[in-house]
Amino acid sequence: MARYPLASNSNWELTNDDQDIRGWEARDADNNYLGEVTHMLMNTETEMVDVICLDTGREFETADVHIGKDIVYCEVDDAGKPPGLVKVLDAFGRIARRMVADDPAFIGQEADYRSHYGKTLATYGWVYEFYQPGYRYGYTLASRGANAARTYEQVEPVAMKDFISRHGGAEYSTHREAIRYGYEHQREQLRDGAV
Repeated sequence: MARYPLASNSNWELTNDDQDIRGWEARDADNNYLGEVTHMLMNTETEMVDVICLDTGREFETADVHIGKDIVYCEVDDAGKPPGLVKVLDAFGRIARRMVADDPAFIGQEADYRSHYGKTLATYGWVYEFYQPGYRYGYTLASRGANAARTYEQVEPVAMKDFISRHGGAEYSTHREAIRYGYEHQREQLRDGAV
């Protein structure tokens, strides 16, 4: 089963943007603060978000989550059901595949990105598809003519702001290595005339 954070994979998106609960407070049935929702883990087989992750490291299956107004209630152990004013996540978190037209040259280099992932990023436990947007972003960034002569460190401040605006702050630090490699690899390919 392929399961990874929603924001990290540009090939999938929520069918209803209003159901993005990242950044919301999570509380238990007694209204005790549990943390803040940092990730929504999607299952590409069921095409649903099936787990939410909090900044405290706790995870809850969506069957144990209820939505209030700008707040998430989570069933904790046998503490009872959350307040009745919230609705259960019945059809919540449906995802759909978004069509992304990749540059054929990016696709042609993907074996190199997968190799880099296997040697460096696979140990963190996420599948290659989790990091693919970072590789794609770095590749695209280096493909812009103005960046061809610049190192990643020189373009990083602007790249970081742009990536965060597209994917969120937590995503940049997680994807930095993939972005940097995608950027440097594409610069090398352009220098060598391989693309």
